[in-house]
Amino acid sequence: MEYVNQAYLEFLGVESHEVLGNAWTYFLHPEVRNGYAAAYDQVVKGTLPFEHQFRFRRSDGEYRWMMAVALPPVRARGEVCRYTALPSTSRR
Repeated sequence: MEYVNQAYLEFLGVESHEVLGNAWTYFLHPEVRNGYAAAYDQVVKGTLPFEHQFRFRRSDGEYRWMMAVALPPVRARGEVCRYTALPSTSRR
């Protein structure tokens, strides 16, 4: 089961089903979409900490800088069980 918090949904202006799986990559800036999605896939498959800045499209269409941080607690089966992205206030 995937959980998406309400603040994230409000930032994007979408419903939770619109960002499940890899659908969230649609909101990444086109210049970083492929590279960031690949890096994210690697962190989910592994157990190493991850920190990355990227541009994400807000509900009004403006791109804002975000900081994604994964300090992955790992379940007994070896999978990462949580991933957190924190919004940045920078417009760069």
